[in-house]
Amino acid sequence: MNTFKEHASFGALLLDMFFRKKGKLLEVGSGTGEFLWLAKETAWQVEGIEPSAVACEYAKERYGLELRNERWEMSIFEEDEKFDAIVFWHVLEHIPSPISFMKQVNSLLAPGGRVLFSLPNQHSLTNVLQGSSSPLFVEEDHLIHYAKRHIEQLMALSDFEIISLFSREEPTRLEYDLRIHPAGTPNMTERDKTKMMVGLQSGWHGHEIYCVAEPRHE
Repeated sequence: MNTFKEHASFGALLLDMFFRKKGKLLEVGSGTGEFLWLAKETAWQVEGIEPSAVACEYAKERYGLELRNERWEMSIFEEDEKFDAIVFWHVLEHIPSPISFMKQVNSLLAPGGRVLFSLPNQHSLTNVLQGSSSPLFVEEDHLIHYAKRHIEQLMALSDFEIISLFSREEPTRLEYDLRIHPAGTPNMTERDKTKMMVGLQSGWHGHEIYCVAEPRHE
């Protein structure tokens, strides 16, 4: 399973775990459409926004998805348009004004709606091992780097209540990190790797952070 499909499958699992009903779903930054297609196949009414025309064309040809070839602006939505779920994967780190963005997301949620997103973890093993040369740091379009406390602060400032917040380490990412480990890991068993992965996740050093939240109730 390639990375895009693996992410899509995990995202679809989180939908089943954390959303009470299936209704209108908006994905911000749909890429080539793998997640949105899975959501549609499981009875969600889906819409997607994607700034890349090439990705939009692929999603249409491969999955029959009609994505909005747009950048995020509130003006692209109808005045009374609401969604039961708004999701985005590795998008928030590209947003220059995250509080404003999250408040806009909040305003687009229907009663009972929730937001679900992921983003790179500032304190990941990848960053610890590679330091300032980590790809998560050197990519120029990664405008802001987030750790657990930053997400907690952001969600509070944008009037969200966090339902679930956790760190995740993908097996393929761990294998990559172990290959570049300066000390090497020649004698590491699969059991050792599994224990390490669990430890990274519970210690907030997984490669990415996932958040599920809903608008704060007064």
